[in-house]
Amino acid sequence: MAFLPTGELLVTERAGRLRIIRNGKLDPKPVSGGPASKFAGKSGAIGAVHGYMTVVAHPQFAQNHWIYFSYTKLLADNSSTDAVARAVLKDGAMSDLKDVWVGENIHGAISILATTDNKLWIATSGEGTAQDAKTSAAR
Repeated sequence: MAFLPTGELLVTERAGRLRIIRNGKLDPKPVSGGPASKFAGKSGAIGAVHGYMTVVAHPQFAQNHWIYFSYTKLLADNSSTDAVARAVLKDGAMSDLKDVWVGENIHGAISILATTDNKLWIATSGEGTAQDAKTSAAR
């Protein structure tokens, strides 16, 4: 979950959806424009695949409308890996979607944090090759 400067709350769903809570009520319509993702199994169970995971707003969201979120990315060969994307969020839709980090056979929960010094921190878990990932949130 991530709070926006407007007071709205962004919520990710394992089914690969981003939702908005306004004034304490869930918007019945998911945010459009997000990437397809894969999910399966019960969260926390061995072999679970997580769909959309962590979401954060860029420290200057009020100016650039950027959000970042982690998700299970579908690959061309029907396999998957964990990834982090950036998108512009306006009027209930994502646009200018760009993967900023794609794991190499990473499967597990991903946590992300955008800090006030314009860095995006990515923590990986689960199976796959351990990777250090730090990218500038200003890109």
